[in-house]
Amino acid sequence: MDGNVTDRRHCLVKSLCDNTDQVVTICTEACCHTGLLCSVTHDVVKLITRKNYGCPGNNCYGKVTFIPICEISSLTLCNTSV
Repeated sequence: MDGNVTDRRHCLVKSLCDNTDQVVTICTEACCHTGLLCSVTHDVVKLITRKNYGCPGNNCYGKVTFIPICEISSLTLCNTSV
């Protein structure tokens, strides 16, 4: 891989696709989101995260978060299995 943007994006999309239905942390320049990676397309990912504010009850509802792949600055795979 020569390090061009297309190769890096393809590698990121492949890593995301390989970890669908796993817990991940995705960081952008604005913030980080940790949640269940539900789906991946060539330009966006969908996470289900816990809503920890403004929710009646104790974090009882999930929040759907869409993140454009072009905004992802880092990805952490949170697989807890040993």
